[in-house]
Parts: sequence; C-alpha cells; structure tokens
Amino acid sequence: MNLSVDQFEKLLSVISTQQRRGSFATCKLSYNGVRDTETVESFLAATSVFKSVEQISDEDAIKSIPLILKEEAATWWNGVKKEVMGDFESRVRHAFAPKRPAYQLYQNIVGQNAKRKTGTFDALLKAARGVEQLLTEKKLPENGTSENATTSVKKKRCNFCRLPGHSIENCLKKQNKRL
Repeated sequence: MNLSVDQFEKLLSVISTQQRRGSFATCKLSYNGVRDTETVESFLAATSVFKSVEQISDEDAIKSIPLILKEEAATWWNGVKKEVMGDFESRVRHAFAPKRPAYQLYQNIVGQNAKRKTGTFDALLKAARGVEQLLTEKKLPENGTSENATTSVKKKRCNFCRLPGHSIENCLKKQNKRL
C-alpha cells in the first residue's frame, strides 16, 4: 500500500500526538511557596486547566510537578513527594493556604461593606449583631465537645426549688409554701 505525502504526514502527526506524554515542561507558570490563599488557589486552578488542556495523566503530573515549583515550594515538595499521590491539591492548601481566623474574616466582611457603602450604618450594625449572635450560639462548652448550641447555653434555674425553666419570682413551690 502506497501513501501520498499528505496521508503520510497526517498519519505521522496522529501517531506523534498519541505517543506524546504530557508534562508541565512547557508550562510557563510557577509557584514559589507564598503563603496566601488567593495565590495558592489561582496556582491550583491554573495547573488544573493546564493539566486538562495538555491531557496530562495524574501520574505524569506528579512526576513533572517539580518543574513548576520554586524556592520554598520546591523545598516542601522534596520533603513530601513520597507521601503525596492523589491529594496534591489538599496538601498544597494545607501547607501554604492556612485558614484565616474568624476575626480576620469578620474584619474583611466589615471592611468590604465599608468600602462599598452599600448600606446605612444601621444595616451594618444589624449585620454585625447577627454575626455576634451566631458566634455566641456556636461557642463550644467548657469541656470542649461540639454539642449543639442550644444545649451549651445555660437554662434559667430557680434559686428556691433548683428546677430549670423559671425564676424564683414565678416559683410555684415557694408560693405554695407561703400559703
């Protein structure tokens, strides 16, 4: 069977693309280990897109990831590469994008609302009180277990009969004892 030049070139291009193994060698982005949530998330999103466009398998991606990690991230990778197989993204998030404490999130929300000037001071105050109420309800009890917020709030207890649900002014036992 004889092939024309065009047919041969098409066959050669199909064969070469099928045999080509993808890697991050041509990827222009890199990550240096900056501990910032937005930077980490944008890095992970970009690598995910590159990986899917270049059709890089998970195994090849793990093998070629050192090509795009620099400085502190490269040092981190050298320490954990044997342990990381399928959970690269979660490991990077855990190492370089720590969760922000609640007070920082609150400050961020208040700061964004103040920048936008989308409401009145009363609306902002109402939202802040709502957040405080939520935080009060979510507090953990003394023993550190995560019980429901309603069980961790102390119920009103009578000082006379020691039964919960009423105060001494409304205590029936005290009123009956007077009679």
